[in-house]
Amino acid sequence: MTKNETPEICAVRKFLESYGASKSILRMMQYEKEYFSEESRENDCDALLVPYGDEALLKSKMYSVRRFINNLDDGKEKAFLLYHYIKGYTVEKCAEMMDIGRTSAFRLKKRALSAAAEKYAKKINNISTAA
Repeated sequence: MTKNETPEICAVRKFLESYGASKSILRMMQYEKEYFSEESRENDCDALLVPYGDEALLKSKMYSVRRFINNLDDGKEKAFLLYHYIKGYTVEKCAEMMDIGRTSAFRLKKRALSAAAEKYAKKINNISTAA
């Protein structure tokens, strides 16, 4: 949790960051299969293309993050979250693409995370009350 960040904002930020982490792990797993798997080199087996449990779980996490962002209200906040967390652009690059200043981009990030935290908290509360 960073300075001046509420637990709700911290939770949604970690949730959104899980997209990039999952993407990196999947990329490493693919690299490992291509370059270090003796079975794939010897047999040239298509069975390696089928997602294993870890891959399916990671892709499911990524889908959840993407779906969460897509269900947010349209606006600059949603666009920022898509480009920052899904596309992986830095805040500075997002600012350049959105034609706003760097400081404004950091303010936009804060607003976007706050809006997403509200939606995330409602989602969590709905799940816990349904159980």
